[in-house]
Amino acid sequence: MKRVLKSLMFALLIMAVQVIIYKHYFGDAPDPIKNATMYKEFPAIPAEFSKKLKKTTELLNSFHAEKRLAAVDEVRRMGDKASELYPFLVILARDPDEKVQAAVLDAFDEIDDPIKVVAFIYALDDDDMRVKKRAMETLAKLGDKRAVEPLIELLDDEEWDVKFEASYTLKKLTGEDLGTDIKAWKKWHEENKIK
Repeated sequence: MKRVLKSLMFALLIMAVQVIIYKHYFGDAPDPIKNATMYKEFPAIPAEFSKKLKKTTELLNSFHAEKRLAAVDEVRRMGDKASELYPFLVILARDPDEKVQAAVLDAFDEIDDPIKVVAFIYALDDDDMRVKKRAMETLAKLGDKRAVEPLIELLDDEEWDVKFEASYTLKKLTGEDLGTDIKAWKKWHEENKIK
């Protein structure tokens, strides 16, 4: 029952992002997917390519992990032409299926888009230590300061490994070495916030 609820919540989250993306590109159109004329007028993508995007979007929303995995692979192959689908990939960074999640993080390793930082920050909240560790390593490489606050929150984790990795990543991102002292990091962050 818990797994079914988690899957339903995940599907609702994907649908919400889909609505946001469509509203961004199509305004208050009732349903841009069903309205073929409007979909063909999508400004940045040639008409022949829009069919592929539509199909890939449907697969990203699938309840079947294999279909989501295939869609992630397709987005990866399309490269920058599929940048409108990157928000879907961000959500899939927390996919309940490990293979899908790993494929998403692999795809974001190859994508040169600022949204990838959001995907790896999102992955910090995963239950699997391997996923958290991978996210922290990538965030350290990316050097994006948006990761500082979520990493500070990880210092409150029950797992010592998570705390240690978070403090190590914070040290790499900030140049500061405050260990796993969450109060010291919060104070530092408050004093050094980007205004």
